[in-house]
Amino acid sequence: MRRSLVLGLTLAFAVALAMANPVTAHTPSNMTLEYDFDTQTLTVTVSHSVTDTGTHYIESITILKNSVEYTSRDYTSQESTTGMDDTFSVDAVDGDVLQITAACSIAGSITRDITVTAPATTTTTTTTATDTTTMDTTTTAPTTPTGDGNQFLFTVGIAAAIVVVGLLFAVATIMRRR
Repeated sequence: MRRSLVLGLTLAFAVALAMANPVTAHTPSNMTLEYDFDTQTLTVTVSHSVTDTGTHYIESITILKNSVEYTSRDYTSQESTTGMDDTFSVDAVDGDVLQITAACSIAGSITRDITVTAPATTTTTTTTATDTTTMDTTTTAPTTPTGDGNQFLFTVGIAAAIVVVGLLFAVATIMRRR
């Protein structure tokens, strides 16, 4: 009886640990922002590797303009297993600060800022004509995710495994007393 109890507890612990691995999740790993001043369009690209785009995905993107909520969009899935991108019409002027937050459906989020800059205008004079050229103003934000969903969900999985093992020991103790 004792050998089968030890074998059963060991098996239950192994199953609990195996189940903890798929529970782990992570925050979005990177976000790239591009603002086109001429079209007043913001393109948001979020790196977020997942195995199932229907259950683990970027749930929302929120845009603040000069610290005031400008727009927000909710999602029910992610377009690919590597991440997603979306475009937003954002009326902005030179110097406006846009703060974009992408939130994961399971845990964590990533936030980036971008400062809108008006295109620089240069004038080139030749002997035949004057040509005014507008330069592209694409800006990419830095790359540091916030939050740590991996550690949190792994801890929850380990805690669940410990609870299962504790319950099995309690049942075994009760069975031994009978």
